[in-house]
Amino acid sequence: MQDIALLLASVVTFIAGIVALIVGIKWKERCRRQVILESRLKPSGSTTEGQITSHRIDERNMYFRYYLGYSYEYQGNKNQNEQVVSLKDFNSRREGSTVTVRYLPDDPQIAMLEDISVVYSIKKLRATAFGFFFLAAFFFFYTTIVIVGLLFFPVK
Repeated sequence: MQDIALLLASVVTFIAGIVALIVGIKWKERCRRQVILESRLKPSGSTTEGQITSHRIDERNMYFRYYLGYSYEYQGNKNQNEQVVSLKDFNSRREGSTVTVRYLPDDPQIAMLEDISVVYSIKKLRATAFGFFFLAAFFFFYTTIVIVGLLFFPVK
């Protein structure tokens, strides 16, 4: 009976490890996208004036993300985009207010608000991804120890 309980606990822990690994991979991808965005926009991006067009709050699992929608023109084409912002920036910007937009001239859809702080700093993203990878490794290690223990030292 104890063998079954330990085996069940290790299966649950293994599943938790898989979930932690998936979440870590998603955070790593978010970090990669932010690095690409910043490394391409800062040295070769151009700026233009734009306008705030919308406010949106996304609530997932008791975690709020605040988005500002904005539009800007480039070569006569109107572009629209959305950016995650801090609560302070979300509350301080009104629809219709003017903002500075940094964009890539060769791909004007890639853009970010110039005068708004980046919510997801690269250091925070990397630290979060590392934390989830560490958690997954711990869960997998625990599961391995339990299964090896059950195989070689069964509980009587």
